[in-house]
Amino acid sequence: MNIYKPRHIKFKELITIKTWKVKIYTIVKQNEFYHPEFYENVKKALPNWLKLKNCFNDQHNHIGFLILHAGTEGIFSLVNWWVDNYMLNTNIYFTE
Repeated sequence: MNIYKPRHIKFKELITIKTWKVKIYTIVKQNEFYHPEFYENVKKALPNWLKLKNCFNDQHNHIGFLILHAGTEGIFSLVNWWVDNYMLNTNIYFTE
């Protein structure tokens, strides 16, 4: 069993996609998130991910955040946005 070690969390940038404002963060075991091609590909995919609706309410203010977590298994992309001013909606994507 591996002993838990703290992860490095870093704010990368605030991007605008049409009417959306999205903050991007990275989480890694090492000091830096070194996946530049992946990072750019995720930013290109993000507009399509933001078009997805949830099943309970699609009223939102176009404010969200993206977490790219480089884990042992691969990279998790967590897209989060606020729905109806108080509920957090999340879609999770995985890349090996």
